[in-house]
Amino acid sequence: MTPARLATTIAAAAAVAAATLFGAAPAYANAGDCPSGRACVWKDTGYKTAASGTNYVSFGQYIWGFYQYNWSSGAGNVNDNITSLYNAGTSESTRWYRDVLGGGPYFTLLVGAGDDNLANTSGAGGSGHNDWISSGYFKSFYP
Repeated sequence: MTPARLATTIAAAAAVAAATLFGAAPAYANAGDCPSGRACVWKDTGYKTAASGTNYVSFGQYIWGFYQYNWSSGAGNVNDNITSLYNAGTSESTRWYRDVLGGGPYFTLLVGAGDDNLANTSGAGGSGHNDWISSGYFKSFYP
């Protein structure tokens, strides 16, 4: 075996060993699944619902009550059942409210911002917002 081929074989074996030892990275959907000009929400972490990145609820102006919507996967009602979200708007921030009709506490996402896991504190949504959202609005439509 040539030295170059031996080095390639060793590198491949090391990569397999590392994947086995440390586990493979989880497969995530992409916030890019959210159409331009819209804001999107998903039930699960990583911009997905029931393992699908394209199973989301979106709006271009506002949704005054997410209770009006169900996940297409049969995963229940959308209201207070959102773990990742993304603002794919082109010029306006979005606000995400605890109550319907833009009531109660809220947080804001800038254009192009998202949070792939509202259950942790490291994302743009901050802390305490997992399974908490009942309405969402683009800036021109803030209540």
